[in-house]
Parts: sequence; structure tokens; C-alpha cells
Amino acid sequence: MPFSSHTTLSTALIGTASLYFKRICLVNLITL
Repeated sequence: MPFSSHTTLSTALIGTASLYFKRICLVNLITL
């Protein structure tokens, strides 16, 4: 199993999730 690629994929997923979470928070603030 390629451990490095799995770690990179996990990091990319975490980064994307945090980015979407920040965007959702900003949208909620603007809507309120």
C-alpha cells in the first residue's frame, strides 16, 4: 500500500473540507 499517496489524499480531503466549512460559515454570517 502506498502510504505517502494515502497521506497526501487525506491531507487534501481535510484541506478541502476546512475550506468548505469556512465558506459555509461566511455564507451563514452574511445571510444572518
